Amino acid sequence: MSIKLQLNFLILLISSSSLFSNPLSYLLKDKGEEVTIAQLKEDAYEKDNSAKAAILDEQVKVRYVYNQNEGFTVQTQFYRKIKIYHKDALWWGTHLVNLTVNNSSKEKLINIKGKTYNLVNDEIQIEKLSKSSVFEEEVSEYKNSIKLTLPKVKEGCIIEYSYIKVSPFFGYIDPIFFEKEIPVVKMDVDIRIPEYFSYNIQTRGEYQINVARSSERGSLQYREKHRSNSQGFSTTRTSFETTNIDFTSNIYKVLLTDVPALTKEPFVPNIWNYASTLEFYLQSIKYPYGKLYNYAETWDTVLKKLTEQSTFKDEISKSDYYKEDLETITSKVSDEKMKINMIFDHVKKTIKWNNYRTSLPYQGVKKAYKNGVGSSGQINAILLSMLQKANIKARPVFVISDQARNSIFPNYNAFDYLIVEAVAKSNDKIYLDATDQKGAPNVLPNRVVQGIGKLLSDSSVAVDINLRVKPSKEQGILNYSIDESGMVTGKYKLQRGKNSALNRRYFIKETNEKNEEEIKKHYELVEISNYKNESVKELNKSLSESFDFKIDNQSTVVDDEIYFYPMLSLKKETNPLKQEHRKFPIDWVFPKLKASMILITIPKDYKIVSIPEQTSFVLQNNSGIYSFQTRVNGNTISIRVKEKLNKAFFTIGEESDSLREFYKLIVEKENEQIVLKKI
Repeated sequence: MSIKLQLNFLILLISSSSLFSNPLSYLLKDKGEEVTIAQLKEDAYEKDNSAKAAILDEQVKVRYVYNQNEGFTVQTQFYRKIKIYHKDALWWGTHLVNLTVNNSSKEKLINIKGKTYNLVNDEIQIEKLSKSSVFEEEVSEYKNSIKLTLPKVKEGCIIEYSYIKVSPFFGYIDPIFFEKEIPVVKMDVDIRIPEYFSYNIQTRGEYQINVARSSERGSLQYREKHRSNSQGFSTTRTSFETTNIDFTSNIYKVLLTDVPALTKEPFVPNIWNYASTLEFYLQSIKYPYGKLYNYAETWDTVLKKLTEQSTFKDEISKSDYYKEDLETITSKVSDEKMKINMIFDHVKKTIKWNNYRTSLPYQGVKKAYKNGVGSSGQINAILLSMLQKANIKARPVFVISDQARNSIFPNYNAFDYLIVEAVAKSNDKIYLDATDQKGAPNVLPNRVVQGIGKLLSDSSVAVDINLRVKPSKEQGILNYSIDESGMVTGKYKLQRGKNSALNRRYFIKETNEKNEEEIKKHYELVEISNYKNESVKELNKSLSESFDFKIDNQSTVVDDEIYFYPMLSLKKETNPLKQEHRKFPIDWVFPKLKASMILITIPKDYKIVSIPEQTSFVLQNNSGIYSFQTRVNGNTISIRVKEKLNKAFFTIGEESDSLREFYKLIVEKENEQIVLKKI
């Protein structure tokens, strides 16, 4: 069958099948049960009294639609009804939809409808969503957003809205999320995919999703028109040939009721990585009588496509816009590592990050360099280009940042961030992110450290990059004396390295006065003086802070005895992992080593009645250690405390349970008191 005949066949097939019908009118009045007075009078969700709101009904229908002008589109019909119980949930009255834009192709919303139901004097008052409350915004070159703001959203109201999302990107179906921040009373999903599209279908998350799979067979008549000229005459004869065609629709349905809210837990950067979802990954497309197009990817092929496409490769090759600046930089130094640092610093100072996370230099590198502002893709693409132009081996590292969802299968859209690996001649690997003004080589921001990095090796193999580098050290010296009244007077000095220093630099103020105010509040100090810091702007060095202090609320005097905690306000008050039953892994951002030296001078006419005993304990698989050592010399007590985590990510189960017990023991130890008695 010819290409033209295949196309004609496909058009007729699609226009004749209910699988590919025109978008259905998605009317609110057709969806679910009518809102009742009893529903509006409800003041709590019966299965979860703590819920601020509940989704009463959510419906998602996905259909493939074809027309001769646009080709295939994926049309997602969406409906949601929400009951608002508390003022803290009023924000549910605003709904945001992100739309993908790719050159001239872009997603759009049609048939937008919405209503708010309030009970006024025992009568249901209905307010409709107006066109003026639908806002469209260009977020970036590759993303638009549409925001729906429902009218008169109050405590006790019910809101509902619906729309159809039309996407020209027919190889992609949005993940279906079954868990939300609030409970879901009912959720109904109906996805129908023509047999020509083959998907790998996966579920993830703790909440069990049962996908009912079925298919429908259909039959239609294909009518092909033929035209021919009669021999010896100019007249044209038309004839028709009719063929019966069978086809299959693959149907995927999920109906869930009473789904609990997805509860946030501490030390989880992106809880949506663990939400229960249904996801579709395109494997192949095969049209009738056509060849098979394979879209299944490996990370090798994904990274190769990313680095070879024009959006990336062409932009990296450009150098005329920075040529003079690079010559000025490289003429000053010959040492390779110094050259890397200087190029890195130049890019940081020249271009400010606009908070857009991209893995590719959309909108171009020249524009970002000229305007002094750009996305992560633009900024780090410029850094990569300058390093390569300076004859330094440098490669792109594509990152799934902490805000992006980890992809189950390799795919082109998985990455949302870009950093750079520079390899010195000594074979030292240096990881760089020029978006962070306070960052340094091998000191990456949390958004990257808590992500996943992949690099295409010289042999075109995808390599996982460990972005959680060496432990960040914190070394503190606490030196104080305590008098008979329980007043504590002393000095504290803390030195931070790498990521610990980076995170602290974000909060250091320009004036010592403001820093003293913050420290006084944080440590609950009566008085603070002589605050100093060192290497705040020398980003390759450790950051030091020191101050003198007085405290009058850290000890208890009873008759002739004094009770106090040796670590003062440095001790851990509560277990940061006190939640007994966790659902999700623990992400501690980066490995750490915290060492404290405590020197205590007690009054000369007092003796030590009791002091915490020395102890040490180790985490499962030697992934951490804690030690508490004491020594007494006359009226001086010295204590050394060491807390070390060799890794930052702890899986749910034995690892997380072990870590919780580890910190339980630390809290118990650090809350033991020293008791002094007057001689």
